[in-house]
Amino acid sequence: EPPVRPLTIRLYTAIHGAGYVYGSQATTEGSFENTVDPYLFTTERFSMPEYRFDLPSGAYTVQLSFAETWFTNANLRKFHVELEGTRVLSYFDIYAAAGGKFKALTYIFTNVVVTDRQLNVTFANVTDIASIRAISVIGGGNTAGVTSPGALTATGLPFKVRLSWGVCPDTDVWGYQLERANAST
Repeated sequence: EPPVRPLTIRLYTAIHGAGYVYGSQATTEGSFENTVDPYLFTTERFSMPEYRFDLPSGAYTVQLSFAETWFTNANLRKFHVELEGTRVLSYFDIYAAAGGKFKALTYIFTNVVVTDRQLNVTFANVTDIASIRAISVIGGGNTAGVTSPGALTATGLPFKVRLSWGVCPDTDVWGYQLERANAST
């Protein structure tokens, strides 16, 4: 079980159409090194050709997180990664780049420009199949002056928390992203 942490709420300007195209998912038990949030790396999406995120046009920061949990040597899994048609990782070998098995690795790409209201993250297999642990998309669109949800309330229930809030007056906000956070954030 992941540790229970207080929730914080941050603006999220798109949820419609986000997700992977085909592929499979797995959950991995084990201890991940090189990360302050090992729970983030316990799920894996693999053998998918693409992720798509419907977002307002704008410039984004994209974080791609990886960890090799299957192979025990370099050169056994290699693939290419493209953001909006621009190759950002070539012949990428998670094991070699991270320095071994169960070692977390995150790449941050800034100023990824979306012009067609859809961020495309594509994968091309070279040796074996592509694998990714997490994708984070930050910024972009017109978020200046966007208001937080009004009258936010959290109600504790057995094994869950119910959140409710008032209507946001901003017409271009499609939803909000909830994130767990440490008590210090």
